Amino acid sequence: MDPFSVLLTLTLIILAQNAVRIVGKTQINQFIWDLYLKYSNDQQILKLRNLKAESYDVYKQRSNTSAQDKYAKWTKLNRKYDQLQAEIKTVSDQVSLQQQAIDKYLGLAITVTTTLPLWLFRFKYRKQPLFYFPKDTFPSYLEWILSFPSVPKGSIGIMFWVLLLNKFVSNLEFIVKTFSTKVEEPVPIVKVEDLSPN
Repeated sequence: MDPFSVLLTLTLIILAQNAVRIVGKTQINQFIWDLYLKYSNDQQILKLRNLKAESYDVYKQRSNTSAQDKYAKWTKLNRKYDQLQAEIKTVSDQVSLQQQAIDKYLGLAITVTTTLPLWLFRFKYRKQPLFYFPKDTFPSYLEWILSFPSVPKGSIGIMFWVLLLNKFVSNLEFIVKTFSTKVEEPVPIVKVEDLSPN
Protein backbone atom coordinates (compact mmCIF):
# COMPACT_ATOMS: atom_id res chain seq x y z
CA MET A 1 0.00 0.00 0.00
CA ASP A 2 1.44 3.39 -0.92
CA PRO A 3 2.10 5.94 1.86
CA PHE A 4 -0.75 8.24 0.82
CA SER A 5 -3.30 5.41 1.07
CA VAL A 6 -1.94 4.43 4.49
CA LEU A 7 -2.12 8.07 5.60
CA LEU A 8 -5.68 8.51 4.35
CA THR A 9 -6.91 5.21 5.79
CA LEU A 10 -5.32 5.94 9.16
CA THR A 11 -6.90 9.39 9.20
CA LEU A 12 -10.35 7.93 8.51
CA ILE A 13 -9.92 5.25 11.18
CA ILE A 14 -8.84 7.79 13.79
CA LEU A 15 -11.67 10.16 12.88
CA ALA A 16 -14.16 7.28 13.22
CA GLN A 17 -12.62 6.27 16.54
CA ASN A 18 -12.86 9.82 17.88
CA ALA A 19 -16.40 10.23 16.55
CA VAL A 20 -17.43 7.13 18.50
CA ARG A 21 -15.67 8.50 21.58
CA ILE A 22 -17.34 11.92 21.28
CA VAL A 23 -20.84 10.62 20.55
CA GLY A 24 -20.52 7.74 23.01
CA LYS A 25 -21.10 4.02 22.64
CA THR A 26 -24.27 4.18 24.72
CA GLN A 27 -25.81 6.78 22.39
CA ILE A 28 -24.92 4.69 19.34
CA ASN A 29 -26.30 1.54 21.00
CA GLN A 30 -29.52 3.36 21.93
CA PHE A 31 -29.94 4.68 18.37
CA ILE A 32 -29.46 1.21 16.88
CA TRP A 33 -31.81 -0.30 19.49
CA ASP A 34 -34.50 2.27 18.63
CA LEU A 35 -34.15 1.38 14.94
CA TYR A 36 -34.34 -2.31 15.84
CA LEU A 37 -37.52 -1.74 17.86
CA LYS A 38 -39.09 0.25 15.06
CA TYR A 39 -38.39 -2.18 12.22
CA SER A 40 -38.03 -5.54 13.94
CA ASN A 41 -40.30 -8.50 13.27
CA ASP A 42 -39.30 -10.21 16.52
CA GLN A 43 -42.32 -11.85 18.21
CA GLN A 44 -41.58 -10.45 21.67
CA ILE A 45 -41.27 -6.90 20.37
CA LEU A 46 -44.44 -7.19 18.29
CA LYS A 47 -46.25 -8.63 21.31
CA LEU A 48 -45.02 -5.75 23.50
CA ARG A 49 -46.10 -3.20 20.90
CA ASN A 50 -49.58 -4.78 20.67
CA LEU A 51 -49.93 -5.01 24.45
CA LYS A 52 -49.03 -1.34 24.86
CA ALA A 53 -51.54 -0.32 22.19
CA GLU A 54 -54.27 -2.43 23.80
CA SER A 55 -53.37 -1.08 27.24
CA TYR A 56 -53.66 2.48 25.95
CA ASP A 57 -57.10 1.74 24.45
CA VAL A 58 -58.31 0.20 27.71
CA TYR A 59 -56.91 3.18 29.64
CA LYS A 60 -58.80 5.62 27.38
CA GLN A 61 -62.03 3.62 27.77
CA ARG A 62 -61.58 3.47 31.54
CA SER A 63 -60.90 7.22 31.71
CA ASN A 64 -64.04 7.95 29.71
CA THR A 65 -66.16 5.70 31.93
CA SER A 66 -67.57 7.10 35.15
CA ALA A 67 -66.70 4.91 38.14
CA GLN A 68 -69.86 6.03 39.94
CA ASP A 69 -72.36 5.65 37.10
CA LYS A 70 -71.03 2.50 35.43
CA TYR A 71 -69.15 0.80 38.24
CA ALA A 72 -69.26 -2.74 36.80
CA LYS A 73 -67.88 -1.65 33.43
CA TRP A 74 -65.21 0.55 35.07
CA THR A 75 -64.12 -2.32 37.38
CA LYS A 76 -63.89 -4.73 34.45
CA LEU A 77 -61.77 -2.23 32.48
CA ASN A 78 -59.60 -1.57 35.53
CA ARG A 79 -58.94 -5.31 36.02
CA LYS A 80 -58.13 -5.69 32.34
CA TYR A 81 -55.79 -2.68 32.50
CA ASP A 82 -53.97 -4.11 35.55
CA GLN A 83 -53.66 -7.50 33.82
CA LEU A 84 -52.24 -5.85 30.69
CA GLN A 85 -49.75 -3.84 32.78
CA ALA A 86 -48.50 -7.03 34.45
CA GLU A 87 -48.17 -8.72 31.07
CA ILE A 88 -46.36 -5.67 29.66
CA LYS A 89 -43.90 -5.80 32.56
CA THR A 90 -43.15 -9.49 31.91
CA VAL A 91 -42.62 -8.99 28.17
CA SER A 92 -40.62 -5.79 28.82
CA ASP A 93 -38.25 -7.72 31.07
CA GLN A 94 -37.68 -10.28 28.31
CA VAL A 95 -37.10 -7.52 25.74
CA SER A 96 -34.73 -5.80 28.18
CA LEU A 97 -32.63 -8.97 28.37
CA GLN A 98 -32.56 -9.03 24.59
CA GLN A 99 -31.46 -5.38 24.55
CA GLN A 100 -28.61 -6.11 26.97
CA ALA A 101 -27.35 -8.91 24.73
CA ILE A 102 -27.52 -6.70 21.64
CA ASP A 103 -25.75 -3.85 23.49
CA LYS A 104 -22.98 -6.22 24.51
CA TYR A 105 -22.40 -7.41 20.93
CA LEU A 106 -22.68 -3.89 19.51
CA GLY A 107 -20.13 -2.57 22.00
CA LEU A 108 -17.76 -5.37 21.08
CA ALA A 109 -18.29 -4.76 17.35
CA ILE A 110 -17.65 -1.02 17.74
CA THR A 111 -14.49 -1.64 19.75
CA VAL A 112 -13.17 -4.20 17.27
CA THR A 113 -13.94 -2.10 14.18
CA THR A 114 -12.35 1.05 15.58
CA THR A 115 -9.34 -0.48 17.39
CA LEU A 116 -8.25 -3.58 15.48
CA PRO A 117 -7.54 -1.87 12.12
CA LEU A 118 -5.37 0.70 13.89
CA TRP A 119 -3.32 -2.02 15.57
CA LEU A 120 -2.97 -3.93 12.31
CA PHE A 121 -1.76 -0.80 10.53
CA ARG A 122 0.70 -0.08 13.34
CA PHE A 123 2.10 -3.59 13.05
CA LYS A 124 2.18 -3.90 9.27
CA TYR A 125 3.37 -0.40 8.31
CA ARG A 126 5.46 0.52 11.35
CA LYS A 127 8.64 0.75 9.25
CA GLN A 128 7.07 2.56 6.29
CA PRO A 129 7.50 6.36 6.30
CA LEU A 130 4.30 8.25 5.54
CA PHE A 131 6.08 11.36 4.26
CA TYR A 132 9.51 13.02 4.39
CA PHE A 133 10.64 16.46 5.48
CA PRO A 134 13.12 18.45 3.40
CA LYS A 135 16.67 17.95 4.63
CA ASP A 136 17.69 20.05 7.68
CA THR A 137 14.13 21.25 8.32
CA PHE A 138 14.33 20.27 11.98
CA PRO A 139 17.24 19.70 14.35
CA SER A 140 18.64 16.17 14.40
CA TYR A 141 17.11 15.21 17.77
CA LEU A 142 13.64 16.40 16.65
CA GLU A 143 13.90 14.40 13.42
CA TRP A 144 14.73 11.35 15.51
CA ILE A 145 11.66 11.92 17.74
CA LEU A 146 9.38 12.40 14.72
CA SER A 147 10.64 9.19 13.11
CA PHE A 148 10.37 7.17 16.32
CA PRO A 149 10.27 4.12 16.64
CA SER A 150 11.39 2.58 13.36
CA VAL A 151 11.07 4.78 10.26
CA PRO A 152 14.10 6.48 8.64
CA LYS A 153 15.28 9.75 10.15
CA GLY A 154 13.70 12.81 8.53
CA SER A 155 10.29 11.19 8.01
CA ILE A 156 7.02 10.77 9.89
CA GLY A 157 5.87 7.28 10.82
CA ILE A 158 2.53 5.83 11.82
CA MET A 159 3.06 6.16 15.58
CA PHE A 160 3.71 9.88 15.47
CA TRP A 161 0.98 10.51 12.88
CA VAL A 162 -1.60 8.78 15.10
CA LEU A 163 -0.43 10.82 18.09
CA LEU A 164 -0.64 14.10 16.15
CA LEU A 165 -4.04 13.33 14.68
CA ASN A 166 -5.52 12.33 18.05
CA LYS A 167 -4.17 15.54 19.58
CA PHE A 168 -5.59 17.60 16.72
CA VAL A 169 -9.06 16.05 17.07
CA SER A 170 -9.12 16.48 20.86
CA ASN A 171 -8.05 20.15 20.54
CA LEU A 172 -10.68 20.72 17.86
CA GLU A 173 -13.30 19.13 20.11
CA PHE A 174 -12.22 21.39 22.99
CA ILE A 175 -12.49 24.51 20.80
CA VAL A 176 -15.93 23.55 19.51
CA LYS A 177 -17.22 22.79 23.03
CA THR A 178 -15.75 26.02 24.38
CA PHE A 179 -17.36 28.24 21.76
CA SER A 180 -20.65 26.36 21.60
CA THR A 181 -21.52 26.63 25.30
CA LYS A 182 -23.93 29.40 26.09
CA VAL A 183 -22.57 32.05 28.42
CA GLU A 184 -25.00 33.78 30.75
CA GLU A 185 -25.17 37.54 30.76
CA PRO A 186 -23.16 39.09 33.58
CA VAL A 187 -25.03 40.64 36.49
CA PRO A 188 -24.58 44.43 36.54
CA ILE A 189 -22.66 45.81 39.51
CA VAL A 190 -24.70 48.18 41.66
CA LYS A 191 -22.79 50.91 43.50
CA VAL A 192 -23.63 51.66 47.13
CA GLU A 193 -24.28 55.32 46.26
CA ASP A 194 -27.03 54.24 43.86
CA LEU A 195 -28.88 52.48 46.69
CA SER A 196 -29.02 55.44 49.08
CA PRO A 197 -32.33 57.39 48.95
CA ASN A 198 -31.68 61.05 48.00
